[in-house]
Amino acid sequence: MKVFIISSFMFALVVPTLSFESTADKDVFGISMLETYTQSIGTILLSQNQENGGDSFFNDDETSDAVEKKDLTDDEIGELNDQYNRAVREKNFSKQLDVLQKLPESSISTKQKIQIAQLELFHKVEVEDKENSELFKTDGDVSKSLKVRLSGIYREAQQLYIDGEKKIARDMLIHSIYLHRRFFKAKKFLEYGFDLKVGSYKVENMESKYWNRSSISFYGGNYQGAIEDLEILTYLDRKNQEIYDRLGSSYYMSGQKKKAIGAWETSLFLVPDNTELSDIINKTKKLLKEENDENKRRLAERKASEKQDEETVEVETQLMRVAAKRDQAYSYAQELKAQGFSAIVEEMENGKFAVKVPKSELNKGTKKEENK
Repeated sequence: MKVFIISSFMFALVVPTLSFESTADKDVFGISMLETYTQSIGTILLSQNQENGGDSFFNDDETSDAVEKKDLTDDEIGELNDQYNRAVREKNFSKQLDVLQKLPESSISTKQKIQIAQLELFHKVEVEDKENSELFKTDGDVSKSLKVRLSGIYREAQQLYIDGEKKIARDMLIHSIYLHRRFFKAKKFLEYGFDLKVGSYKVENMESKYWNRSSISFYGGNYQGAIEDLEILTYLDRKNQEIYDRLGSSYYMSGQKKKAIGAWETSLFLVPDNTELSDIINKTKKLLKEENDENKRRLAERKASEKQDEETVEVETQLMRVAAKRDQAYSYAQELKAQGFSAIVEEMENGKFAVKVPKSELNKGTKKEENK
């Protein structure tokens, strides 16, 4: 009897799957028999979790650690904040949650309180993924390089989700499923974080979508728009030389030469024999150096001018003319310099410009006239 009941249960789960597989568009949904069976088990576990008050996904130790907080000194709080900031830089989401759960309520900002809920969502997905992997061994047919790629895309999607860029995060998760149709974590993230269950969204190549959109932006002169899409593409495919080529050109056209060089050098690393790109990089470096040298020269001149102004503050001057415009004032000051005077131009509170000359120089000029 027990055998019959279990068999019946398995049959009830598997038969709908076979029926669905025969009619569903696999290019759109990508759902296998094993996936649907997994989802059925997940639904049962989720139902049990709700009946148990929502705690069955976490063990007793984790729950107690999250609730029980001891009084901390200012130094201890400071150390925890340092750990949190380090975890943020490293995109270590489990560590971020661990630290935030240890901080007293009064030390947690409103933004961090929102983040705790997001990090708990990530944790819930990780727990379910571990249970799923142990039960069905779903990653056995995934190459090491693909695992690394999926991990990188998933981590960036998590960060974008926290940063509020949820549309981009959603697209990245969908693309990761396009790369591996049984990517359980991405599916659960879409379900819990975006209320998108399997079958409610189209699995598509987001790399093509963002590449085509970056082309429209780039050739339409919208270089910032192209940069935004291309930067997303670097997360989706870190080894595509064409992405870095266009990203470098977009940076260059928007006046960001240093970033352009960085993107182009990445492209050159991926395709070392691109001599044309190597020449472009060298020319851009030379141009960037010339611009930096020019900026340094201007800064030095401005400092020298400011120093001269400070030295002439105490000098008694004679007002020679008030000009309405800056260029008029400097034109007249240039005439005075041609006559041998140290002309000074000062902006007045009313927006006009005063042209002055040291009285000592005027006196010398008067004495010269008298001697003649």
